[in-house]
Amino acid sequence: MAKKSKSMIGHDPLAWLKEDAEEAVIIEVEEKPESKVKAKKKTAAKSSAKTKAAKNKANADEIVFEIQDVQDISSVAGVYEEMKVLLKNKKVILDGEKVERIDTASLQLFYSFVQQAKMNSVEVVWRSPSDAIKNSARLLGMEDALQLNNAA
Repeated sequence: MAKKSKSMIGHDPLAWLKEDAEEAVIIEVEEKPESKVKAKKKTAAKSSAKTKAAKNKANADEIVFEIQDVQDISSVAGVYEEMKVLLKNKKVILDGEKVERIDTASLQLFYSFVQQAKMNSVEVVWRSPSDAIKNSARLLGMEDALQLNNAA
């Protein structure tokens, strides 16, 4: 049987956890809005039926992914699930105009997406990446890897 030894610091730093355990209250936190995925719409000028059909098919293969204004690790799993579906398109436009804050985990997710897109022959274009995205990517040396120079 092991004996209890005295703490070297003279007290239990986690004692407050034991004391507050009975008084604990569960607080519900409202989730952040998910990123929006929407198909890009273009109006075609008058042309032959064959050309219109080709343009409509091309538009269906192009999709815009709007990145939420605060993109952090808490939303990475949900965004990952949304982005897996995007790889079925021929062209994905990442709209980062509204992003105010983005963390490393999110940039790693977008890097992974860009790499997967290359392997699946999916074109990735950034639309108006915010200063937050540009600055974070620059600090991490990821500007080229994220193809931020490929902005529309």
